[in-house]
Amino acid sequence: MNITPQNLFRTLVVGVLGVHLFGCEASDLAYFNLGAQCYANYPNDSWAQQQCVDIGSAEIQYYENEQYCDDAVYEIGRQRELYDSSTRELDEWLKITHTQVVDFPYALDECLSAFTFEQCSRAFNEPVLSNISEALFTLNELSMYEGNIKHNRQQVISQCSAFYTFGNAQYNSSDYYTSNRNVLSGWQQYVQNTSAELRRVYRK
Repeated sequence: MNITPQNLFRTLVVGVLGVHLFGCEASDLAYFNLGAQCYANYPNDSWAQQQCVDIGSAEIQYYENEQYCDDAVYEIGRQRELYDSSTRELDEWLKITHTQVVDFPYALDECLSAFTFEQCSRAFNEPVLSNISEALFTLNELSMYEGNIKHNRQQVISQCSAFYTFGNAQYNSSDYYTSNRNVLSGWQQYVQNTSAELRRVYRK
């Protein structure tokens, strides 16, 4: 018996609908449906049954790969959006922290004219140093996240180039992380040194 286009189309629809409708359980159901439909279409022709299964399996596999790539590309896009927004938030956090560091010695000096060093330290030293530590932590997290995104994107490119065309992706330069780490470490040291100096002055 010949494998007609009409029969094969009906067979593929049954199989592909299994993939589309049942998510992670799709594969087993799709191939089960395919086998059952091929047998029903060619009950007395084992060769036609096998050809039907082979062709249908290839089409289901293609559809599964396409679905995987759709999901993978969406996830890479979501990760990239999070990466970009995190970079913007970090840059804003660095600006705020820089302002705090610049204002720190004047604010602390003014505070010490009326309050104890311990009171002023809680009001100014600790918040600034906490913000610097938070910025350093976020910077290191972003650096690691960037590495993960690059790795994930390269995997998706290698697996999904048949379905998608990928352009070049821009990332923060390595100097972005190095220079900001150095700046934050410098601010940290500056605050600690300034605090220690003012402690000595106001305890004389």
